[in-house]
Amino acid sequence: MVRPRSSPFYWMSRRRNSFHGSFSTRFDCSGARTRFTSFLSAIYAPFCILGRWRPGVCYDVKAVKSQILYQGRAFLRHVIPAVVKPAHALWNEVIGFLFLCLAVIFGFNGVRAYLADEPARLFLAAPLTLIMGWYGVSSFRKARKISRS
Repeated sequence: MVRPRSSPFYWMSRRRNSFHGSFSTRFDCSGARTRFTSFLSAIYAPFCILGRWRPGVCYDVKAVKSQILYQGRAFLRHVIPAVVKPAHALWNEVIGFLFLCLAVIFGFNGVRAYLADEPARLFLAAPLTLIMGWYGVSSFRKARKISRS
């Protein structure tokens, strides 16, 4: 019985398609028409999809393929973010460490240039030390922000 659209319980009477669309599922693959024979053939291991004998319910090939695609997409939707997020944070930490090491190297060269009284090398080393240090620290901060989100 289909209720009129004006009924407050109309949404309960509508048939909703499951995730595999409108493909049919059957209790046996032998083409039995009655419920009782379908039930018996499902119990006594009907001949199913891939040519193997299996107990249980048989599905149409389209339904199985659709289910496999849906479940594969759902798996990837859950796994990819769980892998990419730590990898992204690790990448930022490695880059931050690299730039902090470069800042230390330029800093030592700047100190050596100051002690040797070489202003040209000092004016070159000082901005590079600040830039590399700032980028290294900001990379670590970005990695922490990624790992907390």
